[in-house]
Amino acid sequence: MARALIIDDDKAVRDFFRTVLEKLCGLEVAEADTVAAGLKCLSAGLPDILLLDSNLPDGTARDFCFQLKKNAPQALALPKLIISGVRRLERDNFDWQACGVKGYLVKPCSIDELKEAVTKCLEN
Repeated sequence: MARALIIDDDKAVRDFFRTVLEKLCGLEVAEADTVAAGLKCLSAGLPDILLLDSNLPDGTARDFCFQLKKNAPQALALPKLIISGVRRLERDNFDWQACGVKGYLVKPCSIDELKEAVTKCLEN
């Protein structure tokens, strides 16, 4: 069974994502609410996909990617979806693809948008 890690500080968002990923995508799901907790989850084993909030209490998605590069470079290649309340990546000059970012979801997203983005990431 494929595994997903959701890193988002909003419990309602994590609950929604977990429900969709488990029931409609058939994934095993782990959760974290901070950059530090997400990194700790990765030390227990790498998921097949990572859903990462752009802003967390202890850092940003960019900070998380820098921590991966420094402490868990094997996790850089994991397919990642950035999730955020705003659409900003187009104007950002950070190399998101080098961090394994395959997509971007704007919250709130629909069940179909989430399912499609996750399916596309896992297929690549």
